[in-house]
Amino acid sequence: MPSASSAKKLHSAINDDIRWQINVYAAKPENKNRTQQQITDYFNKQNEDLNINRSTISKIIKQKEKWLAILPSNNIKTFHYKEVKYLQIEEALGLWIENANANNLVILKMIIKEKAFFFA
Repeated sequence: MPSASSAKKLHSAINDDIRWQINVYAAKPENKNRTQQQITDYFNKQNEDLNINRSTISKIIKQKEKWLAILPSNNIKTFHYKEVKYLQIEEALGLWIENANANNLVILKMIIKEKAFFFA
């Protein structure tokens, strides 16, 4: 029988907008003296479906420049920000996809991979 300490922790997916909000909230002059636990409690109350740990808040605040550089958007499904490794290939692929969409072509994942290899 598993002990209470070995029980699985529930993880909450925190999107980029919430990370941005956490850093904006922590940077406000009236919140400068708040502890990370107080910030954690505030965001857990604001977002009832989240269960953010204090250590997560700490990690988010340590990467403040990264999260403040990402502008808030209406796309609440953005959870990870990944820097582009090969910018020229990404731009060429983006143009190809725009042209394909303009010509009403069907774009499959396999085709995108093939085009990426072609542009590389």
